Amino acid sequence: MSILAYKWIHLTGIFLFFISIGAHLINIKANDSRASRFIQINMGTALLIILIAGFGMLAHIKLVQMGWISVKIVIWLLLAFMIVLIKKLPKLNTWFWYGTWFAGLLAAYMALYKPF
Repeated sequence: MSILAYKWIHLTGIFLFFISIGAHLINIKANDSRASRFIQINMGTALLIILIAGFGMLAHIKLVQMGWISVKIVIWLLLAFMIVLIKKLPKLNTWFWYGTWFAGLLAAYMALYKPF
């Protein structure tokens, strides 16, 4: 598969992930367990897509410098854990919304500029 195909698959997973986070933040007030299950399945699927496509791209570019990749993995692990935090701390949903936005921008910065 070409690197362009991996990029599109990776971006599709990222879009699905952020849509799922937003839906979960909205759904937590409605307390609909059926919708919550659907959102969690979508979020897990999105994370799997992001992971597979990301490592597929890494196989193509063969970089020696890997510091930025570690930062991105930590960011995505924190975002994946955010679903637990959203359930446990619903009063902080506004902070989670902006935190998700900031973490996404930081991950994009790491991918585009590869600072270290």
